[in-house]
Amino acid sequence: MTSRPLFSGSRAFGVCRHLAQTIGERVQGLESTITTKEYLCNQLKEHGLEKVHAQGFPVFTSRQKKAYVTFGNRTFEGLSFGLSGTTEREGITGPMAKYTSWSWNPTPDELDNFADKIVVLYTRDFSQEVVHDLIQAKVRGIIHVTYEPGIPIKLPMGFIYSGLNTGDFDLLPPIISINYRDGAKLLTNPRDVTIQADVTILQSESFNVIGEIPGRESDAIVLSAHYDSVPYSPGATDNAGGTAILLELARIFAQSTPRWTLRFVAFGSEECALQGSRYYCQSLADGLWESKLNLNFDVQGTRIGHLAVGILGGKRLRTRVNHAITHWNPKIQPGPTGGDNRIFAYYEIPAIHWWFGGGANFLLNHTIHDRLDMVAPQSLEFAGQASEVFIRELDTRRTLQFSIPQSLQKKNVESIKSITTEPDYV
Repeated sequence: MTSRPLFSGSRAFGVCRHLAQTIGERVQGLESTITTKEYLCNQLKEHGLEKVHAQGFPVFTSRQKKAYVTFGNRTFEGLSFGLSGTTEREGITGPMAKYTSWSWNPTPDELDNFADKIVVLYTRDFSQEVVHDLIQAKVRGIIHVTYEPGIPIKLPMGFIYSGLNTGDFDLLPPIISINYRDGAKLLTNPRDVTIQADVTILQSESFNVIGEIPGRESDAIVLSAHYDSVPYSPGATDNAGGTAILLELARIFAQSTPRWTLRFVAFGSEECALQGSRYYCQSLADGLWESKLNLNFDVQGTRIGHLAVGILGGKRLRTRVNHAITHWNPKIQPGPTGGDNRIFAYYEIPAIHWWFGGGANFLLNHTIHDRLDMVAPQSLEFAGQASEVFIRELDTRRTLQFSIPQSLQKKNVESIKSITTEPDYV
């Protein structure tokens, strides 16, 4: 295998354009899921991969329309969370309670005071735990205020489908996100608040798309990226860009016979509690032992940023990464960063999360502004060439034996529990 990078940023950009602009919003389980699945399968087949297929799994999804918050003579537009409660056309009205601490640590008295009220949250710490605590407190509704001025309404990362753990969607309160400026006005309001949300919950199917390049050895490197987006967003950097890198790497390596089997997986339902990667790992059961390493590409292609890798593995793996891609000056971070890579590490498969961005880029993720004009071919090529060189370097090694230190694994398990569920698919 040649060591000269062959990765084409312009070809990857074409894939990104098709996903983010031609297909657009790719919410799990809705019609665009089928369109995207068929496109990805066709691309892998055209590149010459073997065993190309789509792996279906059940999901709950939702259709939602714009939401509204009204107090006095003011009405603000917001976004409804997926898998949260709906209201009648006239909405629901109730007294407002406020929580503006940076961290979620309410006292029992504060939780008791939230009962039958519409709770307005301005807190960076907005997790499944927060939502479940508020549901148990029997709140009437939840309003989340975007925590940075000057950015559009944002659905908090990782918690789009807040009702997934409840088991009874009828018990869910409406949950709405509004922007910082409107939130600042609302938080000075002494009046009752009315919220309107239109959410329809559906049972549907999502898909993982899988293809393989057989190697001379049966041990496999799993390359992955999620293709779904959150509601309202074209998901250009999160994660059409990562999926584009995945397909371009598939095209390149299909032209050779690598030492290690390369398995390419485009995951559905990452934005809904990492369901796609969890289903994939659970469905393999005992066959998962062949997978020795996961390289996951998420949040890729931003015009301004830096290459970063989060490594769920020991010093030996970190050294190997740093040695191979020093030229790209990556920011190397040990620990549970990213999304689907954490599921592989949960099953004791060392994993590397590749992303490109930082700073203000992440403020636009999960918003309507994550469009194609945020993406640059050069950024896709920069990250893609680095990952290509690393894969080729692994091809010269006699073993893929890496490990995850117990301390990192413990942090990883805790991070997964904070954002996802334990669906029993198999």
